[in-house]
Amino acid sequence: AINHKQIMLCLSILVGWLYIFYFNPNPDLGSLNSHDPFEYMNRASSLWQGTGYGVVTPDGFNATIRQGPGMSLLIAPIVGLFGMKIGLVKLVMLAWAMALGVAMYLFIRHFDGNQLRAGYGAIYFMSLPIIFALSGHILAEIPLFVFVVLGLVWIDRYIRDSSAVCSRGLLVSWVLMSCAFLLKPT
Repeated sequence: AINHKQIMLCLSILVGWLYIFYFNPNPDLGSLNSHDPFEYMNRASSLWQGTGYGVVTPDGFNATIRQGPGMSLLIAPIVGLFGMKIGLVKLVMLAWAMALGVAMYLFIRHFDGNQLRAGYGAIYFMSLPIIFALSGHILAEIPLFVFVVLGLVWIDRYIRDSSAVCSRGLLVSWVLMSCAFLLKPT
């Protein structure tokens, strides 16, 4: 007999080890969005210091802000407490990637009802190359996926049972989707 719990544990350890092996604490200077992490961290520092969401240029004008404030808000406590440590912020992004794995498990289990398939599905999703790539960068996509996936679960709970008790599902979904919008309004 196949022990699926042991197989999932081994696969989870393997995927987790790959995430740790893939982790690179250095800045992403070669990526297309190489300036985004620095913009997020500079704005996080400004938010933490109470100077607002923006960067003032040497001539006194606010630089153009093309991202939503969500990512800077997420990392502001880390940047504020520990300084501009890019490796530490990348570890936080790695934690968000693990949260995405849990969110995918909850999503699949919610719609399928089978814990075994949900476990395998979450492991499969976490092993996709794009998820590996995004988890190693300071970008808003991984937290965005977490909020959207959990928001979809909560809105479905509300649709299936719109009683007064479950109407909080609508509120929770609205909050989660609002957080997603703050991360990526475009």
